[in-house]
Amino acid sequence: MSLTKLPNEIYDEIFAYLEHMADIFSICATHSTFKASAQRRLFKSVQLPVERYVELRKCKLFLRTIKASPELAVFVRCVQLDISEQRIDEQHLIPDILGKLPQLEEICFTFPEGPGNSVLYQAQIQGLYNGVKNTCAPKVVIRSSCPIVVSKLMQIPSAKEIVIRPECVMNPPSYHARHPAYSWEEPVILPNLCGIDLSSFRVNPLEISKICMHAINLRRFNATVPRSVLPNAIVDALTPVCGTLQSLELQHPSRCSISAPTHRTQADFSTFSALKSLRVPSTMWFPTVQCGFNQREDTGFAWKHGNRPDISALLPPSLETLDIRFAWPTGIFAMGGNYQRQFLALPDALQAKGFHWIMELTASAGCRHVRLIEEDSHADCDNGGATPFWGHPRRQPLAQRAFLAPRAVKDVFDAAGVTLDIKVYEREEWKRKRTD
Repeated sequence: MSLTKLPNEIYDEIFAYLEHMADIFSICATHSTFKASAQRRLFKSVQLPVERYVELRKCKLFLRTIKASPELAVFVRCVQLDISEQRIDEQHLIPDILGKLPQLEEICFTFPEGPGNSVLYQAQIQGLYNGVKNTCAPKVVIRSSCPIVVSKLMQIPSAKEIVIRPECVMNPPSYHARHPAYSWEEPVILPNLCGIDLSSFRVNPLEISKICMHAINLRRFNATVPRSVLPNAIVDALTPVCGTLQSLELQHPSRCSISAPTHRTQADFSTFSALKSLRVPSTMWFPTVQCGFNQREDTGFAWKHGNRPDISALLPPSLETLDIRFAWPTGIFAMGGNYQRQFLALPDALQAKGFHWIMELTASAGCRHVRLIEEDSHADCDNGGATPFWGHPRRQPLAQRAFLAPRAVKDVFDAAGVTLDIKVYEREEWKRKRTD
């Protein structure tokens, strides 16, 4: 088959790997067959400046292009508005540009980090909002931790999904003292909002509760919560959307900490009637190990009911997928640092004893997929890299692989129609056993 006779979908897949605009320009001029796919790649994501003292030739050129060739405007799926300074031009061309993009799916705002508490800045944010409020984009990405910016841009009427993703994990309350009249989680009612991603924006139960009261039809929620927050406090904060929430993902701001709190309460999600996917840290239900410099690493296997209580009654019947993430010093099968070396030395019949609490999850009526994931104890979720811990040198992140459960355990899950996936980080003990 000739290269020029392939389906357009194949060209789209190939050109998606191109990163340099010069290469895409060259393809557009190479052959008429490649031109449409190359143009789709070229105009899929457009970055535009929104600044006062920066020449806006790029905006004017782009607007003139889509006016002359309206078919190119259909290719635009994402517009990135780059505000590199805390000065925003209220007379920009953004409203005219957004009004000519009928297939726009995402609009992304990038702001400099900082409080931006001046009256002029607040007026400029209002002007920016007035320019983008009529957009048709269902997804809004806000790369800022400023409460004024977040609270205003969350109110874009067309937004069905909002992602707040600053450069690093931020704690909004740290800005509240500088903005006594602004609270980022207190916009107007957001009836169209179906999903919100706060995974890079640390929130507390009070803020979660306010968000849920505003977004009354929320279906997807992703947030980073402090380790010190009690599990039942998080559940109480999510109560306003317990009848609509379908997907919930929670995580802690740091996986590597000197002390891990031991909670005596358990998160009860049984009243979340529409919940289908639940991804939470193990601290929602299971106690953690107190970590100290004199703490003994080998604290025994987590086979006692006090360490791994039955949680099937705390899950809703509608639940289909359950992900539980375990971070050091609490492990999937034991409480302590060297549990893997000991657990691997056990015969399969004795290893099955460590799965009793896991097999209880098959009692959940609707759950069809259970995933138990071990998190790298040295990984730093703030920067995505491996960090030194207690004086140990920086090292490469550990590789992760699947752990195969004993045959007797697998038979129980197969009989219940439940898929069990266990992911652990590979160490030398795993490598030796795999090669034996």
